Amino acid sequence: MFNTDAILIRKQFLRVVFIFMGELFINPEPSLVFLLMLLHCLIGLNAAIVADQKGYLFTFWLIIGLIGGTIGLIAALFLSSKHDR
Repeated sequence: MFNTDAILIRKQFLRVVFIFMGELFINPEPSLVFLLMLLHCLIGLNAAIVADQKGYLFTFWLIIGLIGGTIGLIAALFLSSKHDR
């Protein structure tokens, strides 16, 4: 009914993928970690710049952006401008 060879190959493939992914999370390459941290901080800086252009405090939004990254940028994009008030 079922092809047992295909099921065994699939199980073996998934086992290899899980081992690789586990190794990636347990012992990541330092350059990859640095790159991801740099991108996170640059996105946070963009969030602070967007919020500053809308009239909010740059330092406050820089802290939010450095902690939140992409979430901070999305929040800053949805802020209403203080200049329109």
